[in-house]
Amino acid sequence: MKTTRALTTMLAAICGVMTIEPTLADSYEFAVGEAIPLYVNDAQASYVSVNDGFTVSSSDKLDGQQKNTATATLSLTNPTAGDYLLSISGAHNNANMNLSVAVSGVGGYSKTASTIMPSPGSWSTFRDNLFLFDNLPAGELTLVLTVTGNGGGWKGHYKDFTFKALDGNAFNLLTQDSEPFTTAEGTAYVSTSGNSEIKRGSNSIGSTKSGAKMSFVLYCLEDTKLVFSYSASMKDASATVSWKLNGENCNQSASDTLEYSADWDTYNEYEHDFGILKAGVYILTGTTSRSGGGWSGNYKDFTFDIVSVVDITGDYTLADGVETIVNSVADGVMIDLHGNDLEISSACTFEGKAIFTNSVDATLANLTISGGNNKNLTFGGNLRYVVTGAGGPSAYFRDSNDVIDGEVAPNTHTGGTVFRDLTSDVRVYSFATNCGPGTLVFAGNASVTIPSQYTLPGFESVENAIFVSNANNRLAFDRSGGTFTLSGALNGDSDAALTISIGHNPNVALTGELSAYEGTLGIKHSTDNGYYAMITKPDESTGMPNGTIMMCSTAANNKLQFTKAETYELGALVTEGVVATNAYVYGKSLLKVGAKAGGTFAGNFRDLDSTALSIEKVGADTTWTLTGTNHNFSGTFTVTGGTVVFANEIATAYGSGVTVKSGAYIAGTGVVSSPVTLEDGAKVKLTGTLDAEQTYSLITVASGVAVSGKAEVETDGTYTSGTWRTKWVTNQDGSKTLTGYFAKKGLIITFH
Repeated sequence: MKTTRALTTMLAAICGVMTIEPTLADSYEFAVGEAIPLYVNDAQASYVSVNDGFTVSSSDKLDGQQKNTATATLSLTNPTAGDYLLSISGAHNNANMNLSVAVSGVGGYSKTASTIMPSPGSWSTFRDNLFLFDNLPAGELTLVLTVTGNGGGWKGHYKDFTFKALDGNAFNLLTQDSEPFTTAEGTAYVSTSGNSEIKRGSNSIGSTKSGAKMSFVLYCLEDTKLVFSYSASMKDASATVSWKLNGENCNQSASDTLEYSADWDTYNEYEHDFGILKAGVYILTGTTSRSGGGWSGNYKDFTFDIVSVVDITGDYTLADGVETIVNSVADGVMIDLHGNDLEISSACTFEGKAIFTNSVDATLANLTISGGNNKNLTFGGNLRYVVTGAGGPSAYFRDSNDVIDGEVAPNTHTGGTVFRDLTSDVRVYSFATNCGPGTLVFAGNASVTIPSQYTLPGFESVENAIFVSNANNRLAFDRSGGTFTLSGALNGDSDAALTISIGHNPNVALTGELSAYEGTLGIKHSTDNGYYAMITKPDESTGMPNGTIMMCSTAANNKLQFTKAETYELGALVTEGVVATNAYVYGKSLLKVGAKAGGTFAGNFRDLDSTALSIEKVGADTTWTLTGTNHNFSGTFTVTGGTVVFANEIATAYGSGVTVKSGAYIAGTGVVSSPVTLEDGAKVKLTGTLDAEQTYSLITVASGVAVSGKAEVETDGTYTSGTWRTKWVTNQDGSKTLTGYFAKKGLIITFH
């Protein structure tokens, strides 16, 4: 058993159908004031009334009648104050019953506990129903049992009212048998159920037959999150374990189909998260089954991972190994994580403006809030704030309407802010105010927007470093006019993908270091606004040599500028869903593209500020396909490594001319309006299949092809039949600048 909270949460385990032997019942002094006493094990209690549906039978039990509600009231004297577990045995033939027990008395004590009693299926088969009463005072008490269910039908039989004192340990064991087996920590007990068989070992329940039952009793003094796990082995055939958890307004079911192997020594682990359980008592019963009967598994390593659910009403410091769920937080309290991680579920409520911090500078604490319950919260200290879940767009961060003492209190946590697995867009009104100075992490399935309204001071600048992991991340700028600046470094692995989305009419400038980023950076304009995404690299930076820039907008005027008159290295430059006339890349120096990957670029290149832009294709093993038809740049286009495929169907100039270096390729069927120079060792790839007529396609060059040294033309097709013939390769104007022959080996044309 692993306990993850140093609060008093009580957990017990018992196996088999339980009859509790009371430890303190003999010392109770029950008042006897009626002619027919009600026996409570070895003592007696007088019933004050059995109105509305109960009678007391001669067999020492309460018999529920055909009523909508059955109520019985008992009086008793408790000799010793403490925490007690009340057990009431009940039976019903065919319906679930809702049982409620209210105890009141000395010092204004009043508490009600309830449970759902599943039908045992027989009027004579009794099952135990358990109720927890913590801090039960000594003295005169009144107990009221109320039963509903089954409409106006029979309400069941009830007997063996037993109070058992709890000793205050982290867990207690309610025992029937004398033969223990060992759970993760402590000892639990088992007994047979019906005709099924359970053989006990030193640390496992072994040799179960179909129909065997394993029961565990849990009692919690406060709201608790329960995760139950165990290991099981099964040989040669599959078996099933059906679990039922019943207790305080709880009736849950779960089942496992056991994996099987060729031996009994191979164990697999199974786990069930039963969520948050209210304070009270619960019985967890597992029933085995196997088609045709027979052996149905060995079981061990029963673990109850319990996590306290805390109501925080004052300043609070989390202890080591603390809970991972908070139930409710009062207004104005400060919660110090003290180096521990904390998870807050969507069920949590914040009554006001709480403050979360971490005072341990040497240990980063993670605060995870799902469901967007945190708009009124403030974060500080060495804390990482994780935003996840299904909150609405405005649920996570304060905006200009959320004023505290005349201002919107800034978050100052230094551990960063993580966005992951969000089911809706999240609005950040100023990264400086909302997210503190730490790294912004986009961890997959995360969409974040700076909106057009309710922004806070500093919204125009994102100075935080950004780290990206996984795909489907989006950072959107939705304000009209002005320029947003991202000045922090961008980092991320090769699987990372972040899209910068530009809405309305802003410019977005990336001025931080990009050289360590290995993922894909998308640039998307959501409207035909004509505004820019601008990349201004820091001095001495190389650009983004390990990453990919993807222009991915279907809108017109999808524009990207490289603003410095310096060389920029891009691992890849591609487009997705872009119309060829809508995407434009501007620059005033040299773009070196393709060291990481190839791809298709449907955009167009333009000079910036009347300063020449040049393009160089690098990367020996990458192929870059160009389909843009509206280039207008005045610098050079050089193919140094790999392959450039010209696929533009409409003639366009590639700067002042295309130069192909030794070992590099050009290919495609596009129309190049500028001159092409093939240097010594340059290669041209033919497109198509060489058939009997030896047909093929080649780039059309309007201004002629100049060959310096020895260049080659290769084909990616296969010659099928016919006779080898000399071929002329003509220019667009019909002149014959290239001549050659087909060599039978390799299908290479060599030009001299």
